[in-house]
Amino acid sequence: AILGGGIIGASVACYLAELGQNNVLLIERDTIGSGSTGKSVGGIRSVFKHRLETQMSIYSRLAFRQLADEMSMDFNFRQCGYLMLATSDERRQTLQHMGALAESLGVEIVEPALSRLAEILPGVNLDDIQGAVLSPQDGYVPDPVQPAIAYTQRARHLGVSVLEHTHV
Repeated sequence: AILGGGIIGASVACYLAELGQNNVLLIERDTIGSGSTGKSVGGIRSVFKHRLETQMSIYSRLAFRQLADEMSMDFNFRQCGYLMLATSDERRQTLQHMGALAESLGVEIVEPALSRLAEILPGVNLDDIQGAVLSPQDGYVPDPVQPAIAYTQRARHLGVSVLEHTHV
């Protein structure tokens, strides 16, 4: 039994079914994607503090593309980049470390010059910014519920039982 029909629960149900588990139950207290997934901004980024987080993000991006292809769906991924800013020297060093980690795993990383940030962020007060890391291949999915629904549809097709409006 998997509790929660957001993107994580739906994808886990789908992958368990793909691995041959034939007794999987996905339980959602409301509707698929109505919890945290439905409230998220749908951001997809690759720069994290820990290696495993970065690896999971890289894998997730590939899984989204594969799901979209398999389900003949377009999640309307907007590749606008993901910019992280530092307002202290400590945070700047942390961002540089995070960027180097992501780069070592194959993620494109740019450290824009502070003078260039005004072009990237017109109208934003940048007086206290000490550094920045940009991952241009990142972006967001405008409706993050759609991939959760797609995973659920695929999971159902593979034999997963899905219960919505069910409290545990």
